[in-house]
Amino acid sequence: MSTQPQLPTADTPPNFKPFIILTTRLLIVPTPLAIDSPSYISLYQSLHANQAFCEMGFGKEFLAVQWTEEQTREKIVGFDVGVSWAENELGDFGVALRHVNGKEVMEARVLDGLEEERKGLEVMIVESGEEVNRLISSPQWIGYAGVRDCTYSIPARLPSDPALPPLHERIELRYGIAPAHWGKGLASEAAKAVIQWAKTEKGVKRLLAETEGDNSRSARVLEKMGFVELEGNLFWKDGGQKEWGWWIG
Repeated sequence: MSTQPQLPTADTPPNFKPFIILTTRLLIVPTPLAIDSPSYISLYQSLHANQAFCEMGFGKEFLAVQWTEEQTREKIVGFDVGVSWAENELGDFGVALRHVNGKEVMEARVLDGLEEERKGLEVMIVESGEEVNRLISSPQWIGYAGVRDCTYSIPARLPSDPALPPLHERIELRYGIAPAHWGKGLASEAAKAVIQWAKTEKGVKRLLAETEGDNSRSARVLEKMGFVELEGNLFWKDGGQKEWGWWIG
């Protein structure tokens, strides 16, 4: 009989059902599961204490921060788990290297969708509690990727602003990989897998993203996935940033 992973009941959204996403190289774990791993908390903490990572992901004006492990966990639980996953069943995923476990997958189903864009990337989802526990028993975390309602990060709307599109047409993509793993295509692989899940399992139709104006690395990643630069700054309204969109459904 399958068993469900042991989760911190006080933090887990009531409708959350454990699962993980797999690609050839990655284990992609929803944060309601990943936060139960002390090593994921440490990885997330170390990323935001790394100035190179912060500049790449958030811009040169964003300074690295020194959170304690308790503060790091509170930030993840307080917003990503407690708001994004709880309200919309969308949010961040912890990203780990799959080959570290060296384990064959016994129970999984292939996610269809984005056939042209994925270019051979096989994405699977594992929903058996025993299989989830087995695969994430000793992960080597390298970053995160996720999808969320863009209203969580854009400025407050003004009466003069155009109306926002429906939820499934305003989903923000975000991702961050430890600098030691840059240049290996892992950010793109994680993002594509999460996108495929969002489209197939959650009915997401359009993705949005924003980059700093001089962040050519992130711009290339988005363009290779299928994003196109949007005219104007309709969502984040920051002239120093570029906004991107991709209709996937």
